[in-house]
Amino acid sequence: MKKVSIIIPSYNHSLYIEETIRSIYSQSYLDKEIIVIDDGSKDNSPEIIEKLALHYGFRYVLKKNEGVCKTLNLGLDMATGDYIVFIASDDTFEGNRLQEQVEILDSRPDVDVVAGGVNLIDNKSEFLFTKRPLKKGLITFDDIARKNIINAPTCMIRKSVYQRFGKYREDYLYEDYYLWLKVLKNGGKILVVDNIWANYRYMSGNMSNRVEFYYKGIKQILSDYLPHPQIQKTLNRARLVYCVKSVLFE
Repeated sequence: MKKVSIIIPSYNHSLYIEETIRSIYSQSYLDKEIIVIDDGSKDNSPEIIEKLALHYGFRYVLKKNEGVCKTLNLGLDMATGDYIVFIASDDTFEGNRLQEQVEILDSRPDVDVVAGGVNLIDNKSEFLFTKRPLKKGLITFDDIARKNIINAPTCMIRKSVYQRFGKYREDYLYEDYYLWLKVLKNGGKILVVDNIWANYRYMSGNMSNRVEFYYKGIKQILSDYLPHPQIQKTLNRARLVYCVKSVLFE
């Protein structure tokens, strides 16, 4: 049985972190380790996590605020599992995902990452809608160059991926799109299936700031692959969307 390391980067999610952790322990798959890293939360998340760590016995680190990519890299340094799952501290697991994903990766040694579909939920954990994969099967670099079609909360990743392709760039804003492009560009394989494996919490907020943050992050990542023609098209489209949304929200 392969060990799965589940890494939870936590930041200011005191209302949801317990639900996230309980959803992991409700999984039937036994050979798992949970690592929670709080990235300097300003709410009472640390107190809640500490109590849960005493109850469940998972590993817990409280550190100063350094951003998500540095937090994920610390989790990778601590992880001892063969397979890695990242889950945000306000999202939850769905179904029997760990067992299903382990079985897929065990049966497909050629596959580096397996992903699926996701449910969107609101701030009260009420179901909004299901986001099924836009494409199933093996994903190509050109597929992902057009749009990030991988639902990050649903992914299980071989730890060997980080040994082969490196960890996350800590000066980048987004971690998942960066990794998918790097894996596929260098000959790795990502498999997408139709299983629903996570509940992603969609919350309203300052849309103007979110639009700017998203565009800045996408620009960082895509610029690494210029002058690839599809990357240039995607970057141009992202710039147009940013300009239009900025005007609308202002």
